[in-house]
Amino acid sequence: MKFFTEYNGTYVEFTPDKPIDSKNFYSKVFRNIKYPPIAMENAIQGTVLVTCVVEPGRFRMARDRMEAEFVAADSELAALFPTDLPRIIVSHTRPEPMTGVLRRIDRGPKATRFLGFSNRGGTLDTAGLLFANATTWAHIVHQGCEVMAIDIAPRLSMGELKAVEFDGDPQMIMTPPEE
Repeated sequence: MKFFTEYNGTYVEFTPDKPIDSKNFYSKVFRNIKYPPIAMENAIQGTVLVTCVVEPGRFRMARDRMEAEFVAADSELAALFPTDLPRIIVSHTRPEPMTGVLRRIDRGPKATRFLGFSNRGGTLDTAGLLFANATTWAHIVHQGCEVMAIDIAPRLSMGELKAVEFDGDPQMIMTPPEE
């Protein structure tokens, strides 16, 4: 079963491996989707495809025939991860293992970026850990602009960009932008 929805111009697709409470899932996703004021001011619009992968092992390269029965077929992969779109993969674990596990959807460093835990932080709160590990919303926007080869200027303010580069006030990007 696939879940599709549109929220404030954002298209979301989700294919769960197990039954989920779709209302609860969407409330969590939508709570974190914001239309940044700077994008609104610059009339930046577009479609963002969010795919939540709960079980990345289903997308790995099969190591034997038995595992081949478990992993997603190429047609499923193509439907979930269109080959012509750039990718930003954000993980709650180290990005290097995810790069290997998700090799089948990796389009190379020019079109795919992996972000995740980089062993920085210590005993910080969630926002502090996201900042220390370069996985805040602003870091993701920055990587998205790089992978799409588009100008970052109308998407992040100068202060936000300085924070992404670890040269400014981290508080600017440690919370989602206000609507």
